Amino acid sequence: MSNKKPGAYILRIEDSALADKLAKKSKDPSTRKFMQSLLIPRKLKFGKSMFFLDFFHIGSWNLTKDIKREKIQGAIIVKNTSSRPMDPMEMDDEEENPMANLPENYFLDTLTDFVPKTITIAYEHQFDGIETLQFPFIVKDRERSISGVTIGKDIDWEKLDD
Repeated sequence: MSNKKPGAYILRIEDSALADKLAKKSKDPSTRKFMQSLLIPRKLKFGKSMFFLDFFHIGSWNLTKDIKREKIQGAIIVKNTSSRPMDPMEMDDEEENPMANLPENYFLDTLTDFVPKTITIAYEHQFDGIETLQFPFIVKDRERSISGVTIGKDIDWEKLDD
C-alpha cells in the first residue's frame, strides 16, 4: 500500500520489548531488516512513504503527534499477548502512571478515529467495532502439542502408524 499511496504510516507496537522481539523473530529477512532499521530512529523513509514507529507510551508520541492527519494513509497496531502496557489500570499503584486516566482502548481509538486504514493484531483479544478475521489454518481445538507442533483433535491417535 505504501508504494501505491505514498504518505505517512504508523506502526504502533505496544512497547519497545515487543518491537525488539518482532525484529528478532521475523522469519522473512526483509521484514527483520526493516524492523531492525526502524527500532533506533523510530522513523524510516521507504520509497515515497515515511514509516513511524510509535510505542504506546506518552514519551514516544512526540514523533507522531505532529504528522499532518491528511498525510497519514494507514496504521498497524500490535497488541502484546500480555495486557500490561495497553491497560493502564493494571500498573502498580506505587508507580505514578500518566496513562491511568486515559479512556479504555485509547491506544486503538486515537488511530482508528482518523486513519483511513488500520490493521489491529491482537491474540485472543477482541475490540468493539473492529472486524475480526479468523484463519482456517489455525487450529483452535487441539489435543496436545509435541515439540512445538500442535495436533488437532480430529486426529485419531489409534489409527496412526508407528
